Amino acid sequence: SILSFMARLEQSGLFCWLPVLVVLSGIGWQQTTIDPLIPRALDLIHLPHYLLFAITLWIHEAGHLYFAIFGRFMQVAGGTLNQLLFPAALCLISYRHGLLKNMLLGVFWIGFSCIDVSRYVGDASSRRLPLLGAHQDSHDWHYLLSTTDLLAWDRIFSSCFFYLGVFLTIAAMTGIAAQTFRRSSASPIPPVT
Repeated sequence: SILSFMARLEQSGLFCWLPVLVVLSGIGWQQTTIDPLIPRALDLIHLPHYLLFAITLWIHEAGHLYFAIFGRFMQVAGGTLNQLLFPAALCLISYRHGLLKNMLLGVFWIGFSCIDVSRYVGDASSRRLPLLGAHQDSHDWHYLLSTTDLLAWDRIFSSCFFYLGVFLTIAAMTGIAAQTFRRSSASPIPPVT
């Protein structure tokens, strides 16, 4: 089951978590520096970022379906809500099972999602980002901020999401590193015979 996999991952040592930290660092760096308006070829160095982005995008789109029963406003907001609630659920499940490093992976994912949302919110006025919908009228955050008369604040909300995301990704990586190195230094190295 997924929980047994998470438990085995939690107990893994430095040689498992060090590559995870390197990949997370790369994903975090790419998430803060890649311009979504510039098309890029899929290459090996960007693959982890694109995979997490694709999974997050589909979770976002599913949120529109899940929240549609609550009316138009919640249907539109549901994409972002689901994008943030799904990794939060991973955090909660991991925490309840005592899987701290897995919980921190969820925190990283929330931070990643916040940075992604910051781009979307910041684009609410200009609506230049390429969207999955057929036309620019389907821009979630343009609709949400226009409906609430907060469209002029799109850059401020975008900055809040961005800096929260950066903080969460750095905090998660720092926590994973601290837990990994503390655990690896606490476990004795068996003598070579």
